[in-house]
Amino acid sequence: MLKDRLHQHGATLPACCLLLLTILAYLPALDAGFIIDDGLYVTDDARMETVEGLGRIWTEVVGREYRHQYYPLTSTAFWVQHRLWGDEPFGYHLVNVLLHAVNALLLWRLLLRLELPGAWLAAMVFAVHPVHVQSVAWVAELKNMLSALFFLWSMLVFVRWFHRDVRTWTGYALGTGLFVAALLSKTATCLLPAALLVVLWWKRPCLTRRDLAAVAPLALLGMAAVLVTVYLESHHGGARGDGFSQSWLERGLIAGRALWFYAGHLLWPAGLTFIYPRWTIDAGAWWQYLYPLAALGVVAALWWQRGRIGKGPVAAVAFFVLAIVPMSFVNVAYTRLSWVSDHWQYWASMGLIALVVGVATAQRGRWRPVAAAVAVCVLAGLTWDRCRDYETPERLWRDTIARNPEAWLAHNNLANVLHVQGRVDDAEGYYREAIRLNPDFVKAHFNLANALQGRGRLDEAVQHFERAVRLDPEFADAHYNLGNALRLSGRLDDAIEHYREAARLDPDFQPARHNLHMALAMQHAAVNPR
Repeated sequence: MLKDRLHQHGATLPACCLLLLTILAYLPALDAGFIIDDGLYVTDDARMETVEGLGRIWTEVVGREYRHQYYPLTSTAFWVQHRLWGDEPFGYHLVNVLLHAVNALLLWRLLLRLELPGAWLAAMVFAVHPVHVQSVAWVAELKNMLSALFFLWSMLVFVRWFHRDVRTWTGYALGTGLFVAALLSKTATCLLPAALLVVLWWKRPCLTRRDLAAVAPLALLGMAAVLVTVYLESHHGGARGDGFSQSWLERGLIAGRALWFYAGHLLWPAGLTFIYPRWTIDAGAWWQYLYPLAALGVVAALWWQRGRIGKGPVAAVAFFVLAIVPMSFVNVAYTRLSWVSDHWQYWASMGLIALVVGVATAQRGRWRPVAAAVAVCVLAGLTWDRCRDYETPERLWRDTIARNPEAWLAHNNLANVLHVQGRVDDAEGYYREAIRLNPDFVKAHFNLANALQGRGRLDEAVQHFERAVRLDPEFADAHYNLGNALRLSGRLDDAIEHYREAARLDPDFQPARHNLHMALAMQHAAVNPR
């Protein structure tokens, strides 16, 4: 008992240092605003406004406020925050930063439990690594912060439970409940059962049937969550069409290259950007096979040498691979932009960071404390600097375009910012560039048409509105705005047709119904003049 108390007392200072350094590194993120789809989760979601909306968050899988992801625990957290902060971004950013700091603490405790050398330093590197800025500074990625919290907590409970001689159902139920909470925050945490098996294989001579039986229900829960997410992404999230028709071989090539991409950015975090270039996959190019083959070679070499170096390196790399590879084999709408994204390696990074820090810590020499301090300070400085790119949407999108000129979404989003500021000429240029880069980008046609209509260029606006509704016939707002442009152009009959379509697609679209009635009255007056 006394030993445990002394241990807890001795852990207070490292824990406080971990929390403090994490918060300091992310201070600029607290001044950031809302970006990209943050509004969909906070300011534009009517469910955030009422108590009845909280019930809809849990019961409404597909509906008007649905955002192609059923993560009710994350939405509930947004609902609670909306009661506290309203539409002010500071509180949301503060919660993300604090949750990230707590996740670093939980990772430290987990690595200690697994008796990994350099546990605190590994957690510190995880906490201040700039590759995680996207997850922390992007309000919508509360789902990363919250799901990782429950993921790590569940792992701690299960690691303790599996290593006890007498296993109680209470402990198993607690771990399972935390895992379900993680899944309800973000489906990517479905890797927990596989992570548990990797840890058990690492720490034991062999896996037992009892171990497999205990993990099996967790695997079923994870698979069920994955199936729901895949279905919703494919049917309601835009993850369908020619952009998602890659063969299994092509997806394997994507996964192999993604592994090296993520590992490279962890080891050398240079050139980070919000949207990375989407490389071309060519199954006929021999050199593209080098990425997955090299990855398999590393795993095979570590496996072959496990008798000499231990099973730890194999386990760490296996965790990294298991967290990265599945993303290349499921359809997610974001892959229209890029095959990779920093926020997708939030969990995976834990394995590789623990391995690298563990190996470095095991080396002898007086230089270790100095090198560790320098590494942490450099990473924290890079994180601080990267957070500043998130301070305003304009700064973020300009930074993204500078690093990836082909990022058509960044051009469109920057144009939206400029349009709101009244800089319509500049906005029009970025809208047109977005369309040049992606001629089928519906929102860019829609936004450009709005800008043109606002400047009285109705004929051009109608052309782009018509292009938008051809590309997406179920885009109610485009039908409505096209109806407005046609009415102003004197094409009343055509306007009525699109008002009707907008009202049909969205029965709650009151402006469409109002304008339809007004247009019908105008039509009647024209046919039956007094």
